[in-house]
Amino acid sequence: LLEDFTQLMGLELPKDRFPNPANTQARLALIAYSHMIEMSVPYELLANLLRLRIGMKYSVHPLVHLNRFRDTKVNGVKMKKIIPASPIAKINEIDEMATKAGVPEVGAALKGIYNNTIRNAIYHSDYAIHNDSLRLLSGSHYSKKEGVNTPLITFDELGELTGAAFAFHSALLALWKRQRKLFIDFRGKILPYDDHYK
Repeated sequence: LLEDFTQLMGLELPKDRFPNPANTQARLALIAYSHMIEMSVPYELLANLLRLRIGMKYSVHPLVHLNRFRDTKVNGVKMKKIIPASPIAKINEIDEMATKAGVPEVGAALKGIYNNTIRNAIYHSDYAIHNDSLRLLSGSHYSKKEGVNTPLITFDELGELTGAAFAFHSALLALWKRQRKLFIDFRGKILPYDDHYK
């Protein structure tokens, strides 16, 4: 999906269908950014790599302990509903693990690409795009460029954030794919594969 978004954002959009292509490309970048921030796989991949580095075992669900439970009723029956951990809870946990593992830059990189204000505005459709900027309809954002809290976020600032997020996730997934290919050499050498019993 991220590769698709990258390709879509690079297309030259016909003016008769897209009167303001910069706005369309900004919307695509924001949707892709929100998708990246919510994906479980990068967080779980990083958490497991850090677990191994600090001497812990691999876990199928390394961040499940961050989930919360809430009492609810379904058809009059009292039940517990799982509330999945938020991205910031996962990032904070990974940041702590990265510090323990002696690689604090991993946590710093994740924190550097996460912006809760923008994430919430996009997911709750609480924004408008106008005049090469995103306007938050509620809340504000600290602009490093201007040095103030403002409801306006320029496309330049958005581009820095979304570009950094794309770069981080692209690099992580490229490294993961490359490493997986290296394990092909171990096929059938660690545990023999039984063709009959699978």
